[in-house]
Amino acid sequence: MPEDGLPIVEPTDNYYQAFINWEKNEYWDIYTNGIRVLFGNAFGSVACEAAYEGGEEWYRDVKKQIWSNYEYLKQTFAEKLPGAVVSPLEGTYLCWIDLRAYIDPEKTKELIQKRCRLAVEAICKNV
Repeated sequence: MPEDGLPIVEPTDNYYQAFINWEKNEYWDIYTNGIRVLFGNAFGSVACEAAYEGGEEWYRDVKKQIWSNYEYLKQTFAEKLPGAVVSPLEGTYLCWIDLRAYIDPEKTKELIQKRCRLAVEAICKNV
């Protein structure tokens, strides 16, 4: 490793950075204090900045993929379970699917968690 090299290591409970050269440590402290990162990983800040400045193509591709997945989901449910209601996407990649035409709402949580092995946060009984 070069004398002025910065080893990148996985953070633990005891540290979040490691330096061979103390001079580099001082530069790092100035940088992290300047961006107000006192704990955690300052590389996340750099990655975020890079995404905002140069991530437009990636962002377009991700939106296109999410929409394609949503269209596939809607089509599949329309063919296989036409009584299911697939809600429109509203600012997220999460899709809500109403299965009341096929299963009692009281049994939905158990079916989805135990048989389908998917997470269920809550069931709204007033809908």
